[in-house]
Amino acid sequence: MINFNIPSQGKLKRPYIEETINEPKSIKIEEKKPISFKILDDKPIYIFKKIQTTENKIFLIEEIKPEDINLFVVKKYFYDKCNCTINDNLLIPIETVSNEKRLAFIMENMDGNLIDLVNNLKNSDLINIDEKFQIFYSFCKQILNGVFELHSRGILHLNLKPNVILFKYGKTISERYSGIKFKITGFDYSCFINENKCNQKILNGSPFVDNIALINQSYFPRFEHDIYSLSMIILEFSNLIFGFPKLIIEYNLMKTQIYDNIYKLLIEELNDSSLTKSFSDFIKIFAFQINPNPKLIINQDNKIEARSKDAYEFLLSGIGIYRSNITGLMDVVYNYNVNDLKVYKIELNEKLNKYYLLREIGRGSFGIVYKIQDKTNKQYYALKTIKLDNNLSKGNEKTFFENCECFNENILKPIEIIVSENKREIGFISELMKDDLDNLKEVVSKSNYNISYKYWIFYNFSRQILNGLDYLHKNNIIHYDLKPQNILYKFIPGIVLPDNINLKITDFGLSCFLANKEPICNYSLRGSKRYMDPLCLRYGITFNRFESDIYSICFTLLQFAVNLFGIFPIFRDISSNKLENIQDLNILSEEYLLLINNIAMDIKGIPNPSDSKKNFLYILYTFASELMPAPQLNIDGKFYNTYSSDAEKRKEIKVLLQSGVGKYRSTVQDIINKIIKYGKYLDPNYREVIEII
Repeated sequence: MINFNIPSQGKLKRPYIEETINEPKSIKIEEKKPISFKILDDKPIYIFKKIQTTENKIFLIEEIKPEDINLFVVKKYFYDKCNCTINDNLLIPIETVSNEKRLAFIMENMDGNLIDLVNNLKNSDLINIDEKFQIFYSFCKQILNGVFELHSRGILHLNLKPNVILFKYGKTISERYSGIKFKITGFDYSCFINENKCNQKILNGSPFVDNIALINQSYFPRFEHDIYSLSMIILEFSNLIFGFPKLIIEYNLMKTQIYDNIYKLLIEELNDSSLTKSFSDFIKIFAFQINPNPKLIINQDNKIEARSKDAYEFLLSGIGIYRSNITGLMDVVYNYNVNDLKVYKIELNEKLNKYYLLREIGRGSFGIVYKIQDKTNKQYYALKTIKLDNNLSKGNEKTFFENCECFNENILKPIEIIVSENKREIGFISELMKDDLDNLKEVVSKSNYNISYKYWIFYNFSRQILNGLDYLHKNNIIHYDLKPQNILYKFIPGIVLPDNINLKITDFGLSCFLANKEPICNYSLRGSKRYMDPLCLRYGITFNRFESDIYSICFTLLQFAVNLFGIFPIFRDISSNKLENIQDLNILSEEYLLLINNIAMDIKGIPNPSDSKKNFLYILYTFASELMPAPQLNIDGKFYNTYSSDAEKRKEIKVLLQSGVGKYRSTVQDIINKIIKYGKYLDPNYREVIEII
């Protein structure tokens, strides 16, 4: 087993360079004949441009201006002295150009830097998630090998970051990903460890700069700086490809606030139940290395006492070995058994033999959604997994679909439901959707259609969503968790906007059938509070009424319109503050009345009855009118009563709702009928007929 407290401080297999080396102020440059090539008009890779020789061979070139001769001299000296050309993971010049016209280094051609590769991999469906891990593992080994070569020769890189790590795809199609080669470049600040003092000032506040160096604004002659940087790169690579550890992004943003419990926080995240232990343990190897310094003394103000001379003496005292050396990391990584390693802990694996698991595409409070591919027909699907643990209510969605046919074009129904052998995990396989309603706003905003046509698009989307909800209510189903994240869309090829977008309601984990005998509150509060009926929030229970869904859907559609068209900022204020004001429903009622009146005033300001904006506003007015907390309820302060027991509260609510005033909102069909009346004027084809007549 691997000890994750501190990987071993293994011995380097090559001796350090012991002699003191003074970098020369100048060296003799041999005049070489000019070589003929042309610079290709491609995107630069790091600081390199691509060139093509007369023999049609492609290389990378780093050109240095003649006035920067000193930089050229120093870099050439470093390349000559380091003698690292034998290592496959270091990008060292294969030729130097030095003549009157050009000073340059010629390098092997590469396909891009690490950032380019990540962008290609994270959304790629050409390889599955386990193949991506094999690339990730190969990357770790190769980068460790490159840094090992430097450290074994007494060289500190001091500038390790994603854009100085270049890659080249495999030579054949079958080896495109499995044969990727990684090489380290960017040696501008590299130096030899030759004397016991800090000989390099800090570069900047990059997230890949060691915390200790950042605090002191200078580097110590320690290999720990490079270990920190490469560990940060590996953790960020993991985050961008697999989604873990998420904390690493936040940590990068908090770089100036050094805290030494980062390892504990990362470990807590990496113990997430959705990750396999083997993958989690592998990432922990590098998570430990970014701990600022587990042995550093911290003063009462919780600030690390590490400044100039004090810090220097502290590190020389022997406690300065605060990270593993490169050999210690290689010992662990190279001996790690990854042959059967899986990234995500999915107990359904035995039921997923006919699918490739591609990548995680979303997660919520109950489950995680993955993109999968059928091995036979190559079709893509979505897999939603829910771990039951000891919470049986998480299995409600399976029970719901077993008792509901849900044949509607605006309802996302699973095509297959699978259960793990141990009954602890459920999987729902469904058609793959593009994204949710929040993202759809960006699609419409970026379209080239005029504002009138966008009104028509909004109406079309509203009709689809209301059609799905109407189907549920006609089948006595209450959704209970309607919000933008639970309304998904996909594109239909070959059709223009808006008919090319199909919207579907999803996530029925909280849904239930309307009870005939007990038409009141059977459940505790359920759903997302931001989109929840204010009356439910006030009493802390869920009413067994369709009105709860009506409020949620109208709130969602109005929010979609306000965000899309940038209108009625008062609604944004209400939606952000409504939970804070829930103690007084009258306040919320007044705010909604103000919103409704504002919309009504805008409608009156447009004289033409068939004007597209006027009819669009009528639709918004319809939605806004349904948001009143309880417009027909007048109970003289009973909202603020305290109750001696839950039974007493339930009894009062039951009497209240059965008194006849409980029907305080329209039905879905009523809303559909109203907006159809105005929506026909938004249809471009309908308006053309009117004009011809």
